[in-house]
Amino acid sequence: KPLTAIAIGQQIDAGRMRLNDPVANFVPEFAQNGKGDVTIEHVLLHTAGFSKAGLDAPPVERGAEACWEDTLAKTCSATLESPPGHECAYHIRGGWHVLGQAVLAASGYSGSYGSYLRENVLQPLGAVDSFVGMPAAAFARYRDEGRLAPLYFLPSAKASLPIRAEAGAVS
Repeated sequence: KPLTAIAIGQQIDAGRMRLNDPVANFVPEFAQNGKGDVTIEHVLLHTAGFSKAGLDAPPVERGAEACWEDTLAKTCSATLESPPGHECAYHIRGGWHVLGQAVLAASGYSGSYGSYLRENVLQPLGAVDSFVGMPAAAFARYRDEGRLAPLYFLPSAKASLPIRAEAGAVS
């Protein structure tokens, strides 16, 4: 999410986008179901009115590209939950996908959004080992080199808040 905000800022600095531009200027299919007046700023501020959009897209296990396309399509076809600019509600998933697609359109970049972020945000900052959607070959190389940290997941049904981490244990 912070990387997407940086990418939006790059487009603004380059004169290819403004905060008050409608998202539909860059992603025409987003204008469906009353979303034509939603601006880049609305999405960044979580006041765009479609906070639940994209939550029902299939999981990333289908592949990053399929997940991107599914979430984007569901976000574009979603209806507004409230008028743009009237309510603040965290846009968990769909907002970031549509902003990423707007960055791709504004920049003219033809690759994936993850590749855009790697080439235009991460690598210029020296974050050469950072990815948004790590390619399988890089994953295998880092795994073989012992450079991947294990991930630990809590069963969501049993997790309770607050979750505390003490001496390496999570409770």
